[in-house]
Amino acid sequence: MPELADDLRQELARLKTPGFAIDLDSGVLRAAEQPSEDCLRADPLRIMRVLRCTATYPIAIEGSLALALHAQRGRLAMVPPTAVRDQLVPLLGGACVLDVLLEYGDVLAIWVPEIGVAQGFDQRTPWHVYDVWEHTARALALAGSIDPLVRLALLFHDLGKPAAFSQDATGQGHYFGHPRLGGQIATRRMQALRFAPDCTAQVAELVALHLEALPPEQAERWLFRLGADQLRRLLEVKHADVLAHSPATQAARLAELAAFEEALAAAG
Repeated sequence: MPELADDLRQELARLKTPGFAIDLDSGVLRAAEQPSEDCLRADPLRIMRVLRCTATYPIAIEGSLALALHAQRGRLAMVPPTAVRDQLVPLLGGACVLDVLLEYGDVLAIWVPEIGVAQGFDQRTPWHVYDVWEHTARALALAGSIDPLVRLALLFHDLGKPAAFSQDATGQGHYFGHPRLGGQIATRRMQALRFAPDCTAQVAELVALHLEALPPEQAERWLFRLGADQLRRLLEVKHADVLAHSPATQAARLAELAAFEEALAAAG
């Protein structure tokens, strides 16, 4: 834990984040010299900095600070969008991101309101065992890539589902058109956060295509359409998405991806 604490201190110093301390024995991050809510009110960007650090390092957030993060989340709306963006990207790439996403989705929803709708949204399909937001969080945590475009695409990939929801006579849920809606959400929210236009367009494209079938015989066509880098990203998005589905449905879809990748390698 001392090595971890030293790394975290350096991170907090680099981020110019006074007011926090790491308990060496327990690995708990807390407000250092003032009540937690006062600490966050003094600089609301600290909310994102705390979440970023907790997503990066295997540390816990002290109870009163955790409560303050929820209570003060509305103040994030006062923070410049570029500052939020610059914390969000490494947060999504953190090795400990799952717990942060599951616990603090309401905080992130200040800048991406669709997250709030996705929390607790029952998917009602045999392909899913988690609600929309937990599926999203688990897909992000299971992603093998730390490519920020992949991580951002996974953040947005299913956020169009609540708006696209319909239910058939058996009670099963359907989400026709949700990839297109998700791409529109990604564009709107990334523009608000001042992402570069090319980054926004690439992420929106990945979201819009994440359910597209990839038959092995079409490997060259997809390579020509997207280029090698963007096609790799699409495969990584699809792979993480499948891993966060119901275990009973994963094998066939993973086999389809493997067959496409084999054909792609042969074409390359």
